[in-house]
Amino acid sequence: MSLLELVLTAQQQVFGMDILAHHLVSLITGSQAVFVGILPWHMNLGIMMELSNPFQSIRVALLELGQKTSQAYLVNGICFVVVFFLCRIATIPLYWYYILPLVLSGRMFQFDWLSIVTALGTHTVFELMSVYWFGKMVRSVLKLVSGEKKKKSY
Repeated sequence: MSLLELVLTAQQQVFGMDILAHHLVSLITGSQAVFVGILPWHMNLGIMMELSNPFQSIRVALLELGQKTSQAYLVNGICFVVVFFLCRIATIPLYWYYILPLVLSGRMFQFDWLSIVTALGTHTVFELMSVYWFGKMVRSVLKLVSGEKKKKSY
């Protein structure tokens, strides 16, 4: 699916460069696990990170249907934040628990350069993006809970 999304994004200019870069990096990361056979748990973790995406899609659909104040939107939002945390944030220490011994022992540097970049570089980028997005989600939840509304600028 990522290759198709990459082609459509480039051809139709459906999304911005950030989404294009995301899918390009995903292709590189996935190909390392599938074709090279290195770090299969790295690929599985990447796939698991995508488990929050259906909630994002449902959120967009509910917004388009004008359901921002509905119970469904609220429940979906809670599920989105919980699943996002469990699949993208809570896994960060676990990932480094397994990758750090490979780095510290030098075994990581027996891999080819693309595998090293994939394991250390691309995953770190995804982690940083996830922490950034989760911070935005938490701020939104706090605003919702506190009843704070966006200020209108006229």
